[in-house]
Amino acid sequence: MLKLLFAALASPTKHLQVGAALCLTRVIQNAPVQALQATLSFITGKLLEALQSSRSQTQVIEALISLVLAVERDFGPHCGQFVPALLDFLRPETQCDWTVRKIAIDLFYTLANIVKEALAPFKYDILEALGETRTDKLKPVREASLEAITVVKELPSPKGRGRQEASPRVKKPSREEQQRQSTRLQQKPKASARA
Repeated sequence: MLKLLFAALASPTKHLQVGAALCLTRVIQNAPVQALQATLSFITGKLLEALQSSRSQTQVIEALISLVLAVERDFGPHCGQFVPALLDFLRPETQCDWTVRKIAIDLFYTLANIVKEALAPFKYDILEALGETRTDKLKPVREASLEAITVVKELPSPKGRGRQEASPRVKKPSREEQQRQSTRLQQKPKASARA
């Protein structure tokens, strides 16, 4: 059954890919955990191929989330294969659909909660990408980013990097902070003129 679904995921028709990915999600959700664990390498390999080549990334990532929730810590060794593709979906230059960005963020959130140690080496790369999506023009993406950032920050630091950030950034002040600063600056000369 899985071979038929993965063959449909590889088809050039987008509607067939979407349908196959949705069916795969249901199969994963209803399959015995032992069966998923026994075929985990096969499933993750095929999902990675589908993620990189199909036009139904949202549904493929939903299937991945279902797989992670089903096998939990057993997904840890396979986690690193998916991180580069997921990070690419979050980069502004890829111009992915907002649903792909949001579901990729949801997958990072899920991975950070379930396979912390396997995701730890990518902590600062993920935080950098989530920092960019935190200011996305769509509210669901921004909200998902903020939730994921709080969980990813709690991951253990990667070995050899200590507590330092991968790329320290200066936080741009919000409009409210800029207004408060300008108000303070305007009030200071008045106070010194009275003295």
